[in-house]
Amino acid sequence: MQNLTYTTFDANAWRKPAYFALQEEFGGRCGAAPSVAADGIVHAATFWRDPALSAGSFFAVFGSGFGTRVVDWSQSFVNGIAPTSLDGVRILVDGQPAFLSLVSPNQINAIAPPGVRPGRREVIVERFAQPSVAAMTEIGAVAPGLFQFSPRSGRFVAAVAGDGSGVIAPADLFGGPVNGVVPRPAKPGETLLLFGTGLGETSPPTGIGRIPAGAAGLVGEVRIRIGDADAVVDYAGRTSFLGLLQFNVRVPDLAPGEYPVQVRIGGVNTSASSFLAVGQN
Repeated sequence: MQNLTYTTFDANAWRKPAYFALQEEFGGRCGAAPSVAADGIVHAATFWRDPALSAGSFFAVFGSGFGTRVVDWSQSFVNGIAPTSLDGVRILVDGQPAFLSLVSPNQINAIAPPGVRPGRREVIVERFAQPSVAAMTEIGAVAPGLFQFSPRSGRFVAAVAGDGSGVIAPADLFGGPVNGVVPRPAKPGETLLLFGTGLGETSPPTGIGRIPAGAAGLVGEVRIRIGDADAVVDYAGRTSFLGLLQFNVRVPDLAPGEYPVQVRIGGVNTSASSFLAVGQN
């Protein structure tokens, strides 16, 4: 698989997932039909392919011929609804248009549309009505995943202190301060904010592709384990950032170390490959 350049979390703007910060270059309508890379459809937070997405989850498509510049959705919302076309590009998931957050020459970031059916389904990228060859991907009823900080191959879950005082990570993870504050490990008993996608619908419903109107908890029961301990989850639901879910989690009484973090909902677990650094109280 080609080199993946998607950054799952921006250390300089750590309250939201990052979707590139590149300068726009010249664009145009010429070129061959887009092409999706082999195994090029992945979960935006975990890079899993099985499942890669579920209704309302962020996912990424890698390939070529998606355009000649970088365009994001910041100027393309209409009445609070995200665009299904950017710079002449669309993604059809199981025949339905996805909501696009970013299009670049080799990568598209998107939110899966409502009503997609679980199972192995077609994904087609169109550019100015030129379709790619259909690529197959696995869609789940849920596709839970936690966003990660990008250094060290995404080892550490993207976490911030519940009081907003800074990033929770090993002090040297970013090679220096983040927003003027040196990262630190979590403290037992404190509340952290974790971020994810693909955990299903909220109550009241969000309306996939629409900017959320306020807080709303997930419908299913959410369990979060840090190491071998169950964490207390005070909130699990949507944020004001479209497609992003937030978890307010109390750190269990753990000895200093690095512990895998797993979220479980609807009988499905996230990968145990994301870790949280815990320090002394």
